[in-house]
Amino acid sequence: MFALCFGLLCTAKAQFDVVPGKSCSVILLNHQWLINSYQKDEKIRLSKNSKGLISVHETGDLTTKAYKETPIAFKVGILKRADNTMTSFSDKTFNEIEVNEILKKCELGDKIIILLAKDGQYSLPHHQIEVI
Repeated sequence: MFALCFGLLCTAKAQFDVVPGKSCSVILLNHQWLINSYQKDEKIRLSKNSKGLISVHETGDLTTKAYKETPIAFKVGILKRADNTMTSFSDKTFNEIEVNEILKKCELGDKIIILLAKDGQYSLPHHQIEVI
């Protein structure tokens, strides 16, 4: 029984990148997960023409892509593909933001970086959004 439980725990760690003592969180666009699954190698890509609200929430049931209603505060950075330089989008901390406001400062291939404003309580393994 111990071996089975240990195996399941290791599988969950490998699949979902769960960090002990931290709650998992996910980036949403218009209240929909931006990732297809919570697998470690999952990439987020977003069209330069996207519209709607970006927010970050604690995950609920991973199989149904549920999330908790209360948003998590975050900051935004932009990683410029042309020179691999990351800049701050704004000094503000957001609970939600119109994605087109961020995309105005992006070129194709740039990455939007979502930074959690509070350290320690949450993990956000899928924090980069490639602009396509």
